Order: sequence, then C-alpha cells, then structure tokens
Amino acid sequence: MKHALFQERVNPFCSRRDEAITLFQFSSVQFSSVQFSSVQFSSVQFSSVQFSSVQFSSVQAYVKLAYEIAKFCHPVETKKSNKVFFRSLLFPHISYQWYRFIANSNLLSELVQQKKQLAEKPHRHQLRLDIPIKQRLKLLIQHYTVLEQLFEAGFLRQVLLNQGAVIARVEISPDEIFELVLMFGGNESKEGELAIIWRRTGQKPLAKIRFSLLPKDKQIDVYIAGLQGAQGENRRERVAEASKLMSGLSPSRIVLEGCLAFANAINAKTVLCVADNQQISKSKVNKHFSYDDYWLDVGGVLNQQGDYEIPLVIQRKLKEDTPRKRRAKYRRQHEFLDIIYANGLELLQSRLSE
Repeated sequence: MKHALFQERVNPFCSRRDEAITLFQFSSVQFSSVQFSSVQFSSVQFSSVQFSSVQFSSVQAYVKLAYEIAKFCHPVETKKSNKVFFRSLLFPHISYQWYRFIANSNLLSELVQQKKQLAEKPHRHQLRLDIPIKQRLKLLIQHYTVLEQLFEAGFLRQVLLNQGAVIARVEISPDEIFELVLMFGGNESKEGELAIIWRRTGQKPLAKIRFSLLPKDKQIDVYIAGLQGAQGENRRERVAEASKLMSGLSPSRIVLEGCLAFANAINAKTVLCVADNQQISKSKVNKHFSYDDYWLDVGGVLNQQGDYEIPLVIQRKLKEDTPRKRRAKYRRQHEFLDIIYANGLELLQSRLSE
C-alpha cells in the first residue's frame, strides 16, 4: 500500500460522498444481513434489506476502502486484518471520521506510514476501560488537533516521526549519560499518544510514562494512563544500577517529573491519572504495582470521575522531616530532579508555536 492511501484514496472518497457517509450508520441487525465471501471481498452480496438514504455505490466504495485500510494495517496477519475490516463495518461513521482526519493531516498521514496501527486506534480502548468508542474518537481528534496547535511542526516531526526528542540530559560522567526523551506513545498503545522515557544514552528505557492531552473549556488537562518500568533481560539489575548512579532516585519518579514539566510548559490546568480499576493493560510484569498507591504517594486526590488529580508540582520532603544520615542523599536527588525539570521545561517552552 503506497503513501497515497490516506491522502489520495480517502480524501476523494470523502469529498464525493460526504452527505451519504454521514448517514452511513447501520444497526447490528442490518449488518447481520450482509454476507461477505471468505476469500474475495469484491464479491460482496447484500440482501434485500432497504438501506434508506444510502446509495449502493456509497456502501460498496466504503467496504472497498475499509478492506484496503485493513490490509494496509496488517498486510500479513490475516486475523488482525479481518478484525480491522469488520470493526470498520461495525462502526462505519466512527471509522470514516478517523480515516478522514488522518487523511487531512500531513503529519498523521506520514505517521501512519510508520505506525500503521494508528489507523485502528478508535477501535481499541483508549486511556480508560470505560470510555466508549465515540468518546475515543473525540479524544484522539482533540489530542492531535491541540498538539499540532501547541508545538512547532519541526519539533513534532522529531517527536512523532524520528524516534523522539531529547528534552533533558544528566551527565554523571563522560561515560554515564542519561536522557529524558519525548516520543510517540506507541504503535499499539492504548494508554496515551505521547510518552516520556528515561534511559541511558543509546540503551533501552528504564521507565516510560504515557499520556494524552484533553482540551476542556479552553484549557488543557494532561491524562496519564500508563507507567511502565524497564523491560527485557536483566531489567532489575539495570534499574538498580541506574538508581544508584542517581543517588537512589527511581526511574518512574524521573519520568513523572518530565511529564509535569511538559504539563507546566503547556500551562495545563490539571494532571489526571488513571486508577487501578480503569487501567487498561495491567500485565504480569506490573501486577504487584498499584497505580492508586503511587498517585496517593505523590499527593494525588481521587475525584468524582474516578481519576486521580496530582499536583503540577509535587511537594518534596523537608530537610527537617528527613533523618540526618539521609539528608545528603535526598539533597542530591532533589538536585537531579531540579535539573531534569528545568531543562525539560525550558526546551519544551522554546518549541511552542508563537
């Protein structure tokens, strides 16, 4: 599938059939009467059910488009491709709006070539388990719309298309350099469209935090839906060694500080965090980790919507509340956090659109 799929295939379809597709919303009963060949989708057969307000040519064109996008997302894995195809038919209006949004954005049209599962994002859970598909579409469109308004185009290309942008760096020694990187949330991520990772330069992440932007009443909230530790072999040893070099500072605390720097750079109103009962992808790796406990430890408060609100600036332990033998250690930790926060805030503010 060529680069032209979303801009030259979706856009002409949209412009010719806007009025018809707006009405292209079938019930489950109507779809049950549609029979598809298991081999050739070109041989689609419709029953005698009357599709009022929708012309057959519009239906046929959308079915073909949905099939092409499904194969584009998963050219080899037939099972996954079929899922995308049938979900596109089950939710035609939602899918159509998302395909059109991608097609009309130069940035997303390029991003979907690298991250093909971007096209099926509304079909999957987003941020919380209880968010319905219509709301998922709205959240995705709002996030990318606001993101493109906030930051310079060149910076966003670096973040989303070119393996991320380094927003802060800590040099322990010439051979021990750590960096904080802002990047795309992930091809199949359900926990946010942006991510901040902490890593040794050139090595695998020691921690990752995923989040999205939620515009609300002319202001912006940052929603954190995922916090992940190191993955792969020797992950515990790598984290222990990195923490030791940072005076015991945990990688998860560092990426959270980076996320707060991001929130303050864009003048976010609130930082919201997912609760345990709504977290999407808890795995065997983090089954002993409690999001609720973590947010409470950093000053979070549970709101009426079931999310935690954490401070834009986390309160640190006072010198008087710290045992004497640990004061030097905590002082160094605070110095590292100050460097990371200040560097991240300065760089992000310098990349905001004027």
